[in-house]
Amino acid sequence: MNLRIAAALALILLSRSALAADKPADAYRATPDDVAAIQDGITAAMKLAPDLFPGGIDKTDVILYDSTELTIWTRGAYPLPKIGTWNGYNVFRTTHGATLSERQMARCGGEARFVLEPLTVARREHFFFTCAPLGAFTKIQKERRSIYDTRDSYLATMVHEYAHHYMDQELWQIPAVSALAAIVKRMTTNTDKTSILEEAYATWCELAAARKLYPGHAARLIGNVNPRSQDPHDLGLAAVLDLDRAK
Repeated sequence: MNLRIAAALALILLSRSALAADKPADAYRATPDDVAAIQDGITAAMKLAPDLFPGGIDKTDVILYDSTELTIWTRGAYPLPKIGTWNGYNVFRTTHGATLSERQMARCGGEARFVLEPLTVARREHFFFTCAPLGAFTKIQKERRSIYDTRDSYLATMVHEYAHHYMDQELWQIPAVSALAAIVKRMTTNTDKTSILEEAYATWCELAAARKLYPGHAARLIGNVNPRSQDPHDLGLAAVLDLDRAK
């Protein structure tokens, strides 16, 4: 069992109590456009793999969730109803029974811990990440005046999440990780530097993908630096731009 899954399992009960404090999300069912966005994100990651993920992305599953269901794209199998295949992936679907918060419906990442029980993830070896539907995601991000309010930014976020799992898959033995580690090591901050490095590498991949495929998002990401923030995401972006300037 990898460390991300173990940590998620340990936090299931805590996450349930935390959800009560979040604003409930409006009901939302995934549309064909939402499914197409996930498949376009997977296709983009496959296209970028020779440069960003040369070890491949086959070990990372992608899970789309809406208010009632999970849809899973995997090269492997789950003990769940299979609804078809797509581009070499098996596609499964099941209900989850959770009540979602607005925060969860604006995410594409690894924090949707409610998915663990119906997926019996504890008995599986693959990495996975979870995404709210594009329609719900961009609506809430627009309301928050975030840079992640477009289809392109959603797809770039999927590359960001692939990078997190690729980093673990390759045991951090990646040239870009080493280069970013040297920059993060010099930072003066109380923020955990392991977290900064994880976000730095994922953001490095996100920016590289955006420069090739989503130039509008690349420009907005570069312009989103917050020099006062001590959040790992913001510090990771700062490290990426430092590396850019050093080239």
